[in-house]
Amino acid sequence: MILADPALIEKALNTLIRWDTIVDQSSKPLRDQWMQILISQNWRLALEESDLGNQLRQASPMATLLPNSVRLAIIAEVKALKALR
Repeated sequence: MILADPALIEKALNTLIRWDTIVDQSSKPLRDQWMQILISQNWRLALEESDLGNQLRQASPMATLLPNSVRLAIIAEVKALKALR
């Protein structure tokens, strides 16, 4: 989506800035790393299979960029997968 619409990067950056004013400061280092990832568009850390990669994905502003229909479809799919367990 970001490749198709680079304006989404600005939206994600604005989300991080807003979160800085309302979210616990203990996760600020992750938000700062997301700022760097978005500005550089170097996704390596966010995609890394590591504790840091997991933490970054959990603190990701990317879900805020999804259209509501896509977000709801993902939630439904996850619920269905969990029901299979």
